[in-house]
Amino acid sequence: MRLALGASTAGIGLGALAAPETTVRVAGLVFGLDLLVTGLLRAALGVAGRGAPGGYRFCSGILGLEIAALGIVCLRLPDASAPLLVLLVSVGWLLAGLIGIAAGVAGGRPWSRWYAAIGGTVTLTAVVVLVRPGLGSPEFLVIGVVLLVVTGIGEIAVTAAGIRAAAYAAPPSLLPRPRHGAI
Repeated sequence: MRLALGASTAGIGLGALAAPETTVRVAGLVFGLDLLVTGLLRAALGVAGRGAPGGYRFCSGILGLEIAALGIVCLRLPDASAPLLVLLVSVGWLLAGLIGIAAGVAGGRPWSRWYAAIGGTVTLTAVVVLVRPGLGSPEFLVIGVVLLVVTGIGEIAVTAAGIRAAAYAAPPSLLPRPRHGAI
């Protein structure tokens, strides 16, 4: 599921790059779609995630649903004013970033710290956007698209590294045994 999260995030960001004539409406739709997909995948990871503590999974599920709800609001109000969209999207990023930090802390695997780094990047970006008054649509879109592409690619890379490390660390009991007498 994390690969799907990374691919969808990077794909939505790259799709937004293809629309240089972006308006507030397009920004609302792009970031609304990202928040909806991210929130639903985070909620699914909270429910189906294995190996993470129950408290983390519960919080991830609840925050994922809240992020998805923010995405639905953005999709339903794509023509809302730029400041409202900036606020909604930034709050969604803040929640997603906090989930990423928690995933890195709760992970306990060598690559988990990268989840925390990605979450920290998203959180820092959300805070910068929230405290910067008068941020216009073009600036917000550039910041947002860069964030989506970088975090999406980062999520894919970290997940691939985790899958690779898990494959090399498979216990001998899970490896196929040679047959006796086989030629």
